[in-house]
Amino acid sequence: MGWINIFGLVFMVIIMIPNVIFALKCKDGFGNRWKNKAVEVLEQIGRYGCFAFMVINIPNTNSRSTYRQTLGYNKFILRQAPLSGDSLSAVAFLD
Repeated sequence: MGWINIFGLVFMVIIMIPNVIFALKCKDGFGNRWKNKAVEVLEQIGRYGCFAFMVINIPNTNSRSTYRQTLGYNKFILRQAPLSGDSLSAVAFLD
């Protein structure tokens, strides 16, 4: 596993296509009604942070590699790994 996540990069590019089209058609964008600079800065930090973490892999953050390192190759725990973390939160939003 390298530093660049190709699937995340492709997914991010696909997500950005409507944003680029909107930016090209509407040069002015849309008005900022609230004029809250702190919220705008935090929004940009969150947005670009998400983009970066979709493309860049952080070593040893994959749930399967973490389980292998800490507990050894335990087949029971490796079978449970897909049911944790992101999978559970995704299922929660489907209801």
